Amino acid sequence: MCKLASVEVLPGYAVRSLPDSDSHSEIIRQLKLHVDGSHGPNCVSVEITPPKGGNINSPLKGWLFRVDQDTLPAWWDAKLGEKACRKHLALMIPARKKYTAKRKLLYDDYVAKCKLLTNVYWEKRDLIYDNYYAATKQPKP
Repeated sequence: MCKLASVEVLPGYAVRSLPDSDSHSEIIRQLKLHVDGSHGPNCVSVEITPPKGGNINSPLKGWLFRVDQDTLPAWWDAKLGEKACRKHLALMIPARKKYTAKRKLLYDDYVAKCKLLTNVYWEKRDLIYDNYYAATKQPKP
């Protein structure tokens, strides 16, 4: 199951993740990773999660490391994999916070523009109706 800080570990312990998704299948699809090889898996799906009740702001030392697949490649060493993932996590979490904050700013800006456009629409509509009723001398409904 995909949880906060899902990553894919490649041979050589290169760790890959996405700033906006914790789905292993999404990471694999977007980064075009070849998961299955002729001699077994080519990468390892890993999750590093905050302790129970924690969140993205929890201290990174307390986060839990867990491999999220049954079959592991021959090159996989759990200690090296965890070390590489924790190093990546230390870079990924601040970047994700920044990405999320930027996305929120963009969304807030979008909402503000929509409200502005909506207000402009209603003001113009009222002006058009006022002009229409004034020109036709009909009472407003």
